[in-house]
Amino acid sequence: MFLHHETDFAIYIHQPPGFENQAHHDAVLLLLKSLYGLKQASRIWHLTLYDAIIDLDFVSSEFDPCIFVSHERNILLAIYVDDILVMDPRTKCDEFAIQLGRRFNIVNNGHVSSFLGITIEHANGIISLNQIGYINRMMKRFGTESSISTLTPLDHSLPLVKADFDSMRAEDTLYKELTGSLNHLVICTRSDTSLAVFKLSQFHQNPTVTHLNATRQILKYAQTTKRFSIKFGGTKQSLRID
Repeated sequence: MFLHHETDFAIYIHQPPGFENQAHHDAVLLLLKSLYGLKQASRIWHLTLYDAIIDLDFVSSEFDPCIFVSHERNILLAIYVDDILVMDPRTKCDEFAIQLGRRFNIVNNGHVSSFLGITIEHANGIISLNQIGYINRMMKRFGTESSISTLTPLDHSLPLVKADFDSMRAEDTLYKELTGSLNHLVICTRSDTSLAVFKLSQFHQNPTVTHLNATRQILKYAQTTKRFSIKFGGTKQSLRID
């Protein structure tokens, strides 16, 4: 994707191994296209994609620059790097994919079932969002697959205090990885764990074993309730959590 636009200023590189010009050993190459690894590559790609979408009569949301709306087409776009989620009737989505495909090489995956780790289900006019797959991967990653289930994300009687001299310390990196993974869960679909994750995120400096065990309980709770979903649609409510 980063090869779709020229660099924004002159960059010279050494001749790549295996492609040296034997007649000009000391020569360098002028880079014409943006490449992975350049600090400005992501920004250049975003501006390139932005221009292409704007040319198709979309406008960028003032609240989120990665959301685009076309009132004429009645289409909503959500963009994450080079993944584009198109929301509208199938025929209009296909038409948009064809038009964007004239500018870039794209793959139209059709009806969405997963996006950025979020499972999307459709049934009876209701859209359900959950992260069952993401939770399963977290359980495996942090070695809690065989843990006993729990119905509460945090024990209200657990004393969450800063570490003192006698506290048994937990591994900093592991603790931060776990709380960071849980925070992604909170942001996307599981706001019911937000308070517990917020509290435990305050102990990134010198976490204790008590703090680590508490974060693992949140993960156990997420596993126990992994089929909880945010649902849009229905006859009585537009948004609910089951």
